[in-house]
Amino acid sequence: MMPLFPLEGEPFPIEIWEGMPDDEGSEMVAKVIYDKGTKWNTYIEVTYKLPRRLKGVTTL
Repeated sequence: MMPLFPLEGEPFPIEIWEGMPDDEGSEMVAKVIYDKGTKWNTYIEVTYKLPRRLKGVTTL
């Protein structure tokens, strides 16, 4: 689950990485679209299903 605070109501892409994008060995796990709109001064929680299971402790 990711809490997001969008300032615009337009859909936008989000890249979900395992590791930091510029680090060696990092991998983009998914590219998803946020399309839930915006709500004034509110974090909106969204959940995305990843294409593979992540194991152990990892940085996203």
